[in-house]
Amino acid sequence: MFLRLIRLGLQLLMSGILFLPIMHQKDDETILFNGFEAMIKGDYLIIGNIVMALAMLGMIIHLVGIIYELISKQHQKLEGMINIVVNITLILGVIWVTFLGTFLELFGYLVLSLLIASTYLRYLQQKHEE
Repeated sequence: MFLRLIRLGLQLLMSGILFLPIMHQKDDETILFNGFEAMIKGDYLIIGNIVMALAMLGMIIHLVGIIYELISKQHQKLEGMINIVVNITLILGVIWVTFLGTFLELFGYLVLSLLIASTYLRYLQQKHEE
């Protein structure tokens, strides 16, 4: 239960950071984008925008999964699906850094660090429950 609450806190923190400036674009002047603006307004590679959008979708699904685990006693049936979503989101986070790492701000790196920490805590929680 304790690890679930920590994961919930990390996911809420990650979701909140998406509203802060996580990306930048430098031409004549520097423009900062929050997570949602970066998907739409950035002049990045289209693959980068798609990867970013899918990673954010995975973070939101993971957040909903954690909330469902906390309020439901029958969360075992969704555990496999949430594991798949978490693993794909982690892979997308690595791809996100690969394609858009030079455009990331400090909060962007923080989101990806929290994504890794949340995945690791999920692993620890599942090992503890076995």
